[in-house]
Amino acid sequence: MDVFLMVGVWAVPVVLLLLMRRETSRNRTAKDAGDGKLVFELDQITYWAWLALFVYLLYTVVIQFGGKAFRMESLWLALLLLALAAGLMMPFPETITAGPDGLVQEIRFWLKKKKIAWGDVREVRTAKKNKLLIVEGADGTKIVHNRQLPDRDRLLEELYRNCGDKVPVELRPVMALVQEMVAERVVENVPVHEEPASEV
Repeated sequence: MDVFLMVGVWAVPVVLLLLMRRETSRNRTAKDAGDGKLVFELDQITYWAWLALFVYLLYTVVIQFGGKAFRMESLWLALLLLALAAGLMMPFPETITAGPDGLVQEIRFWLKKKKIAWGDVREVRTAKKNKLLIVEGADGTKIVHNRQLPDRDRLLEELYRNCGDKVPVELRPVMALVQEMVAERVVENVPVHEEPASEV
């Protein structure tokens, strides 16, 4: 195989994977959709890189079986590429909408929506060295916010505002912690008035 062709075969998926895995949330904020709804969605570059990589892997598998002479290494490469393509088909964390009733996460192509009402939030936690924010419902439904989605701090504010006791202290917004400290200080400083003992 020509050297330049070989380089291109591996360079394309690497570039697409880097585009897909890059952190895009730093300079992006959640969109106000009206009616009290906030939308946290993937940027279009990440989405199209994911789709292009999936199509590229399937195309490469077809090429491996399209040759005239069958070789065992072609079979192993095709199986590896199929495994990678299957992994990409796993639901990629997609648009999250925080509304008056709770959270909704939409999965494109799967025509699926995951919903968790505010009152049904059982746990809020992080995973993979704090890169994932996971909201778990009472029925086991999980909504995941990753580094490709924007405005994690705003989502934490919404979670704290609607189900504060489920958000761990280390994840609570700074202003919320300040308000809690002020409230505790006020309670501590409230003078206690004792009723005088009644004379018999």
